[in-house]
Amino acid sequence: MKRYYIFFMVLFFSSCATLIHQKTVNINVYSDTDSVKICINNDTTKWYNTPAWINVERSRNNLYIMARKDTIQKQISVKSKLSASFWLGNMFSGTGIIGYAIDLTNPKRFTYPTYITINFKSDNPLTKTYKNYLTPEKGFLSFKISIPEGNHFYLNKGNGYGNSFGFLGISGGIEYYFSDKYCMNTDIGALTDFFQPVPAPVDYLGTYQRSFAIYGDIQLGSDYKRLHYD
Repeated sequence: MKRYYIFFMVLFFSSCATLIHQKTVNINVYSDTDSVKICINNDTTKWYNTPAWINVERSRNNLYIMARKDTIQKQISVKSKLSASFWLGNMFSGTGIIGYAIDLTNPKRFTYPTYITINFKSDNPLTKTYKNYLTPEKGFLSFKISIPEGNHFYLNKGNGYGNSFGFLGISGGIEYYFSDKYCMNTDIGALTDFFQPVPAPVDYLGTYQRSFAIYGDIQLGSDYKRLHYD
């Protein structure tokens, strides 16, 4: 009798969705434009700015997302679905019908899409994928820091002009889109001709020359699909 008891306990705790899943699941909500606020399941006490990483409770009910940008508001329903652990886990773990029966009593068997994109620019209000490139809009301001990797100098070395090439530097600036297509950016930075492409301690033997430069620039830029150019 004890052996049968242990056998059924193993089956009980081996139901995949019940065992593997937590009561909640993480979703990543994005939008195809900026300045979008969202709330989940009509809970207007908690608002999130997209992109947002949100922990929601698993349920057989659909997930409702209210999205708001300025005066525009959208109500979006995200369908709940059975997880892969429920369908495949019990099939290959050996628990079979018993595992399915146990999972059917537990909301852990449900899940939601990991990535959700809310669309304000198209008729389709929802995309269950993440577009990691969003077209900038007029008024978009960003701050940037960069590390110039390869630097070429043509400068006065004291005994005449000459060339020098090396690595590393640092620059910072701002970029502002004055239209949906064109932007203006400005940078201030410093360059050097360090002979290695990565920072590292170096011992020099004998005399050596180093070149440094400080610069500032103002540029016009634009975008072509995923390519940005100045």
